[in-house]
Amino acid sequence: MDDQRQRFPSPFILLLRVNLLQAVRRVTQAGSKSGLLTVMIGLFLLFYPLIASGMFYAGLRYVSKFPGLGDMLIERLVFLLFAFLFMLLLFSNIVVGYTNMFRNQETRFLQTLPFSADNIFRWKLIETTFVASWAFLLLVAPLLLAYGIFQAQQPGHQVGWQYYIFTPPLVLMFIMLPSVLGCWIAVFMARYLDRSLFQTTTVLLLLALIYMVIVYLQPEAASVQTLETRVVDLTDRLLSKTQFAQFPFLPSYWLSSALTNWVEGAKSLAGFFVLVLISNVLFFGFLGFTETGKYFYKSLFATLSRGSLAGDWSSAARLVPRLCAQLILLAWFLPIIDFHPLKEHWH
Repeated sequence: MDDQRQRFPSPFILLLRVNLLQAVRRVTQAGSKSGLLTVMIGLFLLFYPLIASGMFYAGLRYVSKFPGLGDMLIERLVFLLFAFLFMLLLFSNIVVGYTNMFRNQETRFLQTLPFSADNIFRWKLIETTFVASWAFLLLVAPLLLAYGIFQAQQPGHQVGWQYYIFTPPLVLMFIMLPSVLGCWIAVFMARYLDRSLFQTTTVLLLLALIYMVIVYLQPEAASVQTLETRVVDLTDRLLSKTQFAQFPFLPSYWLSSALTNWVEGAKSLAGFFVLVLISNVLFFGFLGFTETGKYFYKSLFATLSRGSLAGDWSSAARLVPRLCAQLILLAWFLPIIDFHPLKEHWH
């Protein structure tokens, strides 16, 4: 009896094995049903990295032709790329994670099986990571290949074959951070999404964030004295809006710094950022795999025990005519309000 219990695999391994077999069989059946479609997908996967790498390489060469600014622009573009991709990955994992964990019939079916909430969340975390991040890998792989080839041709830069071996594991570890954070946010949203205070606070925070982004991205007017300064100072002012991508606590900053320092020959500094990335992945990954299952179960129980959010907002829709009437009444007073001091404050 003890031998049979020891031979029985863990539920998490069973979930991985079953879903992997399902994916293989689906691909096999799709290939047997439509051979032409399989050939077209194979040709796309074969030629897309080559064509995309060539296009990225041409773009890097074009940017490098700017006298005295090419290297700085390329480095800033790398930081901006991974910063925006991190934000997109985080948003994608929130949406996919919430749908996959709390709006999926498979999750409800798994709850009826003798699987713990920890094992179910672990599998959903892996599934969410794959579904939300495969397009990121398809986009970033040709870029990193073109970046390595381009930097290898620059004088004083050392890329080496190690760059092409260690870069894929770094990208995979980078993907884990927005996946874990996105699933945590999805679990938190599912737990408190039915509360009106949470909904109102979320809407206000989104509006404030949009307003802050609009104000932050306002272009600076260049005066005559500014144009007469040195080109480097002028470029720093023009690129000042992109300094958020170099925030030291962003995971994208760790990955970008590791890549840029590696190609420049600063291997020790690149190794430091690699260790920072690995340590954060291990820490947050450990918390995600071991301590999030109980919160996931509470959030799932909350989503199954409450009604539809659309039904809750239907009662609030009755107040829309009154709100519109109040806005029309306030619009009559807009011509007599002086907004000039407010404009001077912001400009």
